[in-house]
Amino acid sequence: MTGRVLVVGGGLSGLAAADGLVRAGLSVTVLEARDRVGGRVLTEVAAGVPADLGPGWVWPQNRRIRRLAERFGLALFPQHAAGRLVFEEGAGAVRRDLEVATMAGALRVAGGVGGLTEGLAESLPDGTVRLGHAVTAVDATGPRVVVTGDGPEGTFRDEADRVIFALPPRVLAERVAVTPALPVVDLARVPTWMAGMGKVVAAYDAPFWSEAGLSGDGVSHRGPLVELHDASPSAGGAGALMGFAPPGALKGGAREEIVGQLARLYGADAAAPRALWVQDWRAEPWTAVAADAQMPRGHPAYGPIRGLDHVAPGRLLFAGTELAPEEGGFLEGALAAAEAAVGQVVAVAA
Repeated sequence: MTGRVLVVGGGLSGLAAADGLVRAGLSVTVLEARDRVGGRVLTEVAAGVPADLGPGWVWPQNRRIRRLAERFGLALFPQHAAGRLVFEEGAGAVRRDLEVATMAGALRVAGGVGGLTEGLAESLPDGTVRLGHAVTAVDATGPRVVVTGDGPEGTFRDEADRVIFALPPRVLAERVAVTPALPVVDLARVPTWMAGMGKVVAAYDAPFWSEAGLSGDGVSHRGPLVELHDASPSAGGAGALMGFAPPGALKGGAREEIVGQLARLYGADAAAPRALWVQDWRAEPWTAVAADAQMPRGHPAYGPIRGLDHVAPGRLLFAGTELAPEEGGFLEGALAAAEAAVGQVVAVAA
C-alpha cells in the first residue's frame, strides 16, 4: 500500500488514526499544535495522584477503549460510588443524606487516561509526531494536498496524498483555511464536547470523606464547582476529589473559592489539599472557540456531517469524537472516528 497521510491533531483520535495507518503500511505524520500529545486528554501527576483533567470515564460497553487499555497494560477499575451524595443549595445549605450514586457503573483507567495517548504516541515510529506545529491552511486543489502552518522554527510547508483532520469541528472551521472550502457554517454548529467547562482535581493523603459515609459525589447550586466525584487512584491510599465548573467560573483560577467550597461540602480536612489542579478548557485555543462559552443542554446528537466527505473525496478526511459514527463526544467516539477515517484511507490507497 502506498501514499503519505498527514494527520492534523494529536489527540486520542488523531493518534489512533496514525496508529491504524502505520499498521496498514502507510507513511504518516501527525501535526500537533500543542507542545504535548493528547488534546483534551490530559493527565497530570503529583503527590502520588494521577489527575485526569480531561475525560476520565470509560463505560463497560466501550470495546475499543477496553482493547486499547489492554494493549498498553492499563487496568480499568470501577468508579467509587458507595456512600451518600452531598448537595449544596444556592443559598448555602448543605445536605449529606442523599443515597444517590450518580456515576455508578463507570470505569476509570489506572494511572490516568493519558496512558492511552502516551502509549499510542510511543508506539508510532520515531519522528511521526511533530509537536508545536499549528496548521493554518490546507489546499487540496493541486496534484498533492499542501499543508502550511506555524512551527517551532517559523512557517512550515508539507505535502501528502491525503489529510485527516482530527480537530473539533468548530476549531477546524475557525482556525484552518481549507481549499476547496468546507461547510464552515455546518462545522460551527457542532458544539465541542466539554470545551466550555473547567475541571478541578484536589489530592489528599486519604479519601477521608469515605470514613464519613460519603461517596465523593456532590451537586452544588452555589459553585464554583457544580458537580463533584471521587477521583482517588486505584491503589496507594491517597484520595482525590474532582469537580466540573461551568464557563467563566474559573476566571482568575478561583483557587480560594474552590478550596472554600470543598471545605463546605466535605469538611475541614478538604481545606488543605496536597495538590490542586485547575484546568480551564475554555482558555485552550485548540480546544474551544468563543461559541463554546454557551454549553449545550444535554449531550448533542453527534455524527458525520452530510456532504463533508465530498469536498475533496478521498483526499480530505475527518476524525475527532464530535464526528464519530457512534459514541460521539466520548473517548470511545474518538476511536470510532479514527477507525472510520483509517478505513476510508485504506480503501482509496489500496
